[in-house]
Amino acid sequence: MNILGISPLSSANPASALLKDGKLVAFAEEERFNRIKYSPSHFPFLSAFYCLKEAGLKKEDIDYVAVGGENHYQILEELIELKDFKRFISAQYDDKDEVAINSESLFRYLPYGRAESHNDHLTHEYTGRFFNVTSNKIEWLSHHLSHVASSCIPSNFSSCNFMSLDGLGGALSGVIGFFNGKNFEIYDKFFINESLGAYYSVITETLGFHRHGGEGKTMGLASYGKVDENTLPFYAKRSGAFNEFKLDAIKYNKWANSSGLPPPTDDNILSPPYVDRAATCQHYFEKMIIDHARHLHEKTGNKNFAVAGGSFLNCSANGKLLEQDFVDNLFIQPASHDAGVALGAAILTHHRYMGEFPKADFSTAYWGSSFDDYEVLATLQDFPDLTYENINPSETIPTLLHEDKVIGYMAGKAEIGPRALCHRSILANPTNKDNLNRVNKIKGREFWRPLAPTMTAESLHDIVHIKHASPFMLMAAQVKKEWKDKIPAVVHVDGSCRPQSVNSSQNPIIYKALLNFEKKSGVPVFLNTSFNLDGEPLVDSPKDALKTFLNSNLNFLIIENILIKRK
Repeated sequence: MNILGISPLSSANPASALLKDGKLVAFAEEERFNRIKYSPSHFPFLSAFYCLKEAGLKKEDIDYVAVGGENHYQILEELIELKDFKRFISAQYDDKDEVAINSESLFRYLPYGRAESHNDHLTHEYTGRFFNVTSNKIEWLSHHLSHVASSCIPSNFSSCNFMSLDGLGGALSGVIGFFNGKNFEIYDKFFINESLGAYYSVITETLGFHRHGGEGKTMGLASYGKVDENTLPFYAKRSGAFNEFKLDAIKYNKWANSSGLPPPTDDNILSPPYVDRAATCQHYFEKMIIDHARHLHEKTGNKNFAVAGGSFLNCSANGKLLEQDFVDNLFIQPASHDAGVALGAAILTHHRYMGEFPKADFSTAYWGSSFDDYEVLATLQDFPDLTYENINPSETIPTLLHEDKVIGYMAGKAEIGPRALCHRSILANPTNKDNLNRVNKIKGREFWRPLAPTMTAESLHDIVHIKHASPFMLMAAQVKKEWKDKIPAVVHVDGSCRPQSVNSSQNPIIYKALLNFEKKSGVPVFLNTSFNLDGEPLVDSPKDALKTFLNSNLNFLIIENILIKRK
């Protein structure tokens, strides 16, 4: 059976994933192909056709198209469950006393309801038109249940607690519950006025950053500030609920809008009004996640957690969660944002028709495009200002980094998710503290934002305090005292880093390069950040990489086995 999973038009990070006879064979985000950062509200045409090509399939071979999101009728049903609907409306509209809890009022007071209906229609139309499938071959799956499946099944846990938390998916902003190996049991759900992701985005916006893209800046900024203990918790108390407390949109919006902060500049961004607000925001964000996790453990006794949703791109919160004594194992799907629902929808559809879950192997995150040396050489013919030569990357990379060169590196299949995992990366020497500012300047990033280390799996526990491997660079960890001065370019102001651990099977070239770099420098670590410039998605093709190289101050570019430099 061939199942194509896609994101609906309402997705903030559209993507496609393909299961062929129960095996994941391709998974890619739309932005990598159309070159539009995130590509919100785009139908994933290009990523879908990439998946078909990778699987050796034609459109006619698709058995089902699985859409990772509710249609608007399902959304209405969820919203009608919102018992304090009038209270939520009161925060936004003057005529709230006339509000009735029914579908008509929901579409009146929630403009996105009309948009969702339109998106449903277009998603259905495009799916039928472009993939030649009839309506009975299009499956609509819950947004959050798709998130949950995208993490629980690839985790390979026999059972686990799960959390899906983001800004909004359908009418919900999250669900939490337990997976027993056969079924997903939801213990609690969170509506739009209780959104953890929306809370973080609101505060991000008050700091002068953009929603849906600037949240990582808030996370980085938080480490410079102090938590305001006098700030009232943004919680609403609910009697008889699984979790007694939930976020209260009225309270946090009031707090956010009371700041009156002017847009930050490089000169004042690290001053208390900004850093303390970010720190306070991060504190409550982490507290809510940990509280939800604790309640789950108390109910199930299980210490395995599989999590997804955009909120779990927050590496600092993930690291704090893993530190808890009731958490032994934490699996975070590398495309935990909206791209992940494409995979989850395909998984759920396979289970619906086959009666079993597929094998969604996530020993690596490399499911995207790849190119061989011949394709690279063909592309180079269009760039006459560049010279090139054949090299052995495992030897050349450590040599150049030891000489303090900054390299753009592209090889193998592209990573899924927003973190560069040494297939589409910028690499530098972590022992030189100045390389933090140097690389940030090359990328057009703010000077105060941290950069991440890639290290051998064997050295991970020697360098950082962490319970288990971190292959997807999604968990922050404290750097051990004896290592902070050895790799200063990848240690954040709070002493933490965001490590990627690499073993010989995940990425044999980079693994060997790390060992060779250790012989030269004494550290099995690279500075690693995404191969892109500000406002751009990660490079995907040789053409993308060559253009980015020419538009930057990178010293060298390596694509597969070819070293490229300017004449």
